[in-house]
Order: sequence, then structure tokens, then C-alpha cells
Amino acid sequence: MTPSPPRTPASPPPRKRRGLTVAVLVTALLLLLFRFSNPPDAAARLDHFPERGASFASRVLEPEPAEQTVIGAARLMKRLCQTAPQQVSLSVIDSTRNRHAAHDPSYCLRGAGWTVVTQETLALPGGEAVKLTLQRGKESTQAVYWFSDGTHRHGSPARHWLASALRRLTPGAGSPAPVMVLLFPATGTADWPLLWQEIPELWTL
Repeated sequence: MTPSPPRTPASPPPRKRRGLTVAVLVTALLLLLFRFSNPPDAAARLDHFPERGASFASRVLEPEPAEQTVIGAARLMKRLCQTAPQQVSLSVIDSTRNRHAAHDPSYCLRGAGWTVVTQETLALPGGEAVKLTLQRGKESTQAVYWFSDGTHRHGSPARHWLASALRRLTPGAGSPAPVMVLLFPATGTADWPLLWQEIPELWTL
């Protein structure tokens, strides 16, 4: 019995081939827009944050070498803020120029040896923040962070990443640049509701 020759796979219909070609071209175009788009950053908001207010004063803190490595082309504003009863360090990251600079802070904190003991939400004007209670050996402290477009605030790294990605694809689409705000008390814990009253300028970020 003579074996039959192998069958040549049927080519897709011309309409399907055209659809596939269009899909590939659109995907390539979107990737190029994502890579090379240059949406407006949050420089104006960071530059207008005052050195002092009615209830606080601050001074600039220089970033650590390890921080600068992570930040790269992103913008980092770092201050030590002093009110009458308490002192906190404030870091604000505008990741418009480096989308990897703003991420879930708990990852870096764990990498620095801290254990997240508890995580809860705090109400803020325009949304909410995440408060972490941290332990490292006999040391304990807190961290509070949120993501902000200057009006709306939330504690979701995934939502922040999605907003940043959409701005690069559009590019910007008229939406303000989101930033990550991170606060640490100088010692132990902080009275966060009181701090919101003492530094209302935080809501301009």
C-alpha cells in the first residue's frame, strides 16, 4: 500500500491574515508609544511644597546612595518635617520618568530587614492611606504611604501602576501625574490624625 503524501497545512484565509497583521502592527505601535511617550510629571506639585507652614518646619534630606540607585531618572523629594510634638521623614516619589521607582513599599521594607506586623487603612482627605506596623529585632516603628494625583488618594500599588501605564499610552490624557507619598516617624510611632492637621500642605502633593 503506497503511503499518502503528508498534507500541507491550510493557509489561513486572507481576511484572517489581514486581521493578524493589523493586530501585530497595533501592538507594536502601542509598545512604541508606551516606551517613548513623555507625559507631564509632578514637578510643579513637588516644587511648591513649602519648607514651612503654620504648624511645621522642614529641611531637605539627601537621598541615600541605595535610594538613588532605585530612583534612577525618577524625582525624589525628601524632607524632615518638625511639628511642635512630633517629627517625621517625608519622601515623595514622582515615577513619571522611571515607572519602576514607585512600588509597594512593603517589599523594600522587608528587604531592609523589617517584618510587617500589622497593616491597616487610614482615612485621608480624598481617600485613604496604608499604615504598616514594623518590627526589626527589638526595634519597632511605623510607616504610612499613599498614592496621589493631587486630589485623590489610595493605597493600591496595582492601581497606581495602571494609572501610570495609561498615562504613558495616551500620553498623559490630561490627568495629573500620580506620586507616592511615604512617611516615617523619627521615633516609634506618630499621632497620624494630629499630623494631618499640623501639615495640611500634604494634600497639595
